[in-house]
Amino acid sequence: MKDPRTREMLLAEIAALRQRVGQLEFSEAELKRTEKALRESEERFRWVAERNFDLIYETDLEGRITYLSSAARQLSGGRPDSVLGRFSQDYLPESEWGKLNTALDKVRNGEDIHGLQMDVYRVDGSVGTFEFNFSPKWSEGQVVGVRGVCKDITERKRAEQKEREVETLKEIDRLRTELLANVSHELRTPLASIKGYATMMLNYDARLPVHSRRQYLAAIDSAADQLMALINQLLEMSRLEAGITKLKKSPMNVSELIRDIVRESRVRSPSHNIVVDLPRRAMVANIDGHSIRQVLDNLLDNAVKYSANGTTVTIRLRRRRGELVISVADEGKGIPPEHLDRVFERMYRVESEPGEERVGGLGLGLAIAKGLVEAHGGRIWMESEVGKGSTCFFTLPLDAGSGKRVSDES
Repeated sequence: MKDPRTREMLLAEIAALRQRVGQLEFSEAELKRTEKALRESEERFRWVAERNFDLIYETDLEGRITYLSSAARQLSGGRPDSVLGRFSQDYLPESEWGKLNTALDKVRNGEDIHGLQMDVYRVDGSVGTFEFNFSPKWSEGQVVGVRGVCKDITERKRAEQKEREVETLKEIDRLRTELLANVSHELRTPLASIKGYATMMLNYDARLPVHSRRQYLAAIDSAADQLMALINQLLEMSRLEAGITKLKKSPMNVSELIRDIVRESRVRSPSHNIVVDLPRRAMVANIDGHSIRQVLDNLLDNAVKYSANGTTVTIRLRRRRGELVISVADEGKGIPPEHLDRVFERMYRVESEPGEERVGGLGLGLAIAKGLVEAHGGRIWMESEVGKGSTCFFTLPLDAGSGKRVSDES
């Protein structure tokens, strides 16, 4: 029986088969090229991973290590395979576990983490600092693990620490130079007074009337007091910095202490109106009276120096939530906001305006006040408004049993 298919149909089918065979041959060649490209890409990745100084890693979602590049030899003693299957936290100090767990939680939620620094145990027991980058490992739209890169930044951290130490030493040297310059300047004036008046008395004693001799002696006495104050400031600052300041606390009527200090300050600064604003009933606090007197003397002297003659300086005392709050307010030119955080630094001065007279002193008064207040467990801060004046506040804790009110004896 003859085949009903015509010759043309057979030729068409043969042509279709040839085309299909050609497509299959092309697909096979394409597959081979794809497989070759994949192998080359894999080899390239392996080459990069094995020669990279950074450590490339993968873990599962529990932090179990599933892959490490050859850079892990520095942690594993030359055997990276010995690390596989172990938990990441086995190589971290316990203090770093919280950081790792937080990072894993974020990666499980699909987040990337960059620049996380953690200390890591090396095989020899030493600890190095490493910087980690974490990324989610995805499969079919789900996070199935963690992959990332970390690098040993121990030497960088040491270099940064050295750099900070060098900067600190430079700052110490600068402060020492500035201190010597300030001390020289501040000592020169009272020494010149003492020398001048003493020379006058030695050379012209017989010709000087009694009132002139007394005037010269009073000037010498005042200059000696200035020198003593400067020396005491330097000694107090050195004790505070060395941490050897010892407070001799006892229950003390703070209101009465403030009144005594203000009376003395009025004698020293008759050109200012120094007033007090105290509660009707005073408070007893457990303090070192000498130290708090020094704090208030420094704050009052500072307020007087930076405000014009004839203006008012006000000292206030209040009780607030288990502590005493003492403030000294002046009516000076005020302090710009950018300087407020630095006024308690040693020898820090707000630059004077052009034409303004330089204010004397070593620039240690507020730094000493801060140290003594903090030694009592208190706080100190400055508030100011340019053109209206400044107020320095400090607190003194009221110990249990020391914060009782007492009668105002005056």
